[in-house]
Amino acid sequence: MKKLLALAGLWMLAAGGLPAGADEAVTPGADTEAARQQRIQWWREGRFGLFIHWGLYAIPAGVWKDKVHDTGYSEWIMFAEKIPAKEYSKLAGRSTR
Repeated sequence: MKKLLALAGLWMLAAGGLPAGADEAVTPGADTEAARQQRIQWWREGRFGLFIHWGLYAIPAGVWKDKVHDTGYSEWIMFAEKIPAKEYSKLAGRSTR
């Protein structure tokens, strides 16, 4: 994830830099309508979006019982490795850390 964020940052810099106000700190809990509008404006001016799709397959990250799932799509690991639903569902109680 850190690599993805770093690449996104490099892309933004290569695309013309960060929008105005990008370096300003946001204090949690101190949100005002003006601050919210400023953040929304920053997001729209940046013209950058990020879609994060996460599921249980993110936990094994393409590896099941020491076998690397090599189709390139970790979303299909349960199907490709014929993992029983009861066993696969145990991932829901685990952390990605």
